[in-house]
Amino acid sequence: MSKMEISKEDAKEVIAGGLPKDPKLRPIALAAKYVLAHKGPIMPNERKHLATMGLTDEHVAEIAFCVGEMRADNYLMVHLVANGAPIEPFLQQMGPFADTLYKKE
Repeated sequence: MSKMEISKEDAKEVIAGGLPKDPKLRPIALAAKYVLAHKGPIMPNERKHLATMGLTDEHVAEIAFCVGEMRADNYLMVHLVANGAPIEPFLQQMGPFADTLYKKE
């Protein structure tokens, strides 16, 4: 898969649990949701659905790996923050708490 840009609107939609409107990103986000929903395996009907959007089994395997890696990273980061690790200001400006906890007045 190649590098892609995501709009702020699509990023907010994904963070809120939705799917991006960008037709190139939507299948990737949907595959990630399937991986998360089943903790890894993709059901046969979901695999067919993803294939209609151009995702091969190899693409889905790569997405599954990325989802697992991100989940593990999140667990570690939550643990570190909960134990007092400082958050860099540039990281405060993105992510799920950018518009709440770290919002600049």
